[in-house]
Amino acid sequence: MTTIRPLRADTGLCEYEDPDTWFRGYSGERESAAICTNCPIIVACAQNALRFGATDGVWASVAMPGARDVTALKAARAQLREVIARYRNQPPALRLRSLQIRQAVHFAAIQRDLRRRQAAKPASRASATLREKASA
Repeated sequence: MTTIRPLRADTGLCEYEDPDTWFRGYSGERESAAICTNCPIIVACAQNALRFGATDGVWASVAMPGARDVTALKAARAQLREVIARYRNQPPALRLRSLQIRQAVHFAAIQRDLRRRQAAKPASRASATLREKASA
C-alpha cells in the first residue's frame, strides 16, 4: 500500500498519478500535459529535464520525442526553455492557483489512501478471527 509523502515545496502534481502516465507514449500526452500546466513546480521540472538530458516522457507539459529524432528533440528542448521563460514570470494569482490545486490534490490523495486502508482493515480482522477459530 502506498503512503502519501508530506507536502513539500518540491512536490509536483505528477506524484499523485501513476508514473506510467508520464511515459506511456502518444496516447496520454495531452492528459499529462494538462496536469503539468497547473503544477507549481513546472519551472523546476523543465530545468531538470534539460539538466538531466531527458529524451522520453512528458516533462513540464512538453512531450519528449525520444533520442532517435534529433530534430524533434531539439524542438522539444526549445519548448522546455519557453516554458521556463513563460512560467518564471507568471502573475502571483496564477502561482497561488497552482499551489491551491496542488494542496487540493494532496488532500484528495490522503483521503483516498485513508479509505483504502480502512477498507483493508475489515478483511484483516476477519482473517484474524478465522485463524483464532481454527486454532481453538
